[in-house]
Amino acid sequence: MFGYSLTRPVHNQDYYYDIFNTCEAFRCNIEGWHTESGPGVYEAALEFGEIAQMADRACLFKYTVKSVATKYGITPCFMAKPKQGLPGNSGHMHVSVVDTNGKNLFFREKPDPNPPYPDVAQLSDLGRHFLAGILEGLPDIMPMLAPTINSYKRLVENFWAPVTVSWVSNTALLPSD
Repeated sequence: MFGYSLTRPVHNQDYYYDIFNTCEAFRCNIEGWHTESGPGVYEAALEFGEIAQMADRACLFKYTVKSVATKYGITPCFMAKPKQGLPGNSGHMHVSVVDTNGKNLFFREKPDPNPPYPDVAQLSDLGRHFLAGILEGLPDIMPMLAPTINSYKRLVENFWAPVTVSWVSNTALLPSD
């Protein structure tokens, strides 16, 4: 249970460096990697890229982690809920939509003076429609996002997994986001 430890990865630094270097060779660079809240749980952030390439990078990352691990006697599982009563593993993505000049199309330059909710005051109409589409469609795509019984076992309240379809903004939108 070493959540967000900066020193814990040093215990297996050869393994970490090997993964970073191998991912770089695959052009699937890792921006950050740290321990998370469950035992043996880590979070890796892949370098930002075009959406068409990100699914490939995610698969290459998992393949790299599993392949490199065999040299070090480590067996990563990527299992959603390996042990009852402890946080599980998951994946998430951050989405940005920018124009050809790099302008964030989800950002509203002049805050909406009468937003339906305070935390969408600077969310553009496109961003609001995007968010509404995600919230509306999420229940229908859960069989793809949580395809196994083990995936659903992870969806337990207070264990870092959502149990309702909802959205809460926890950061302010900035023009450079």
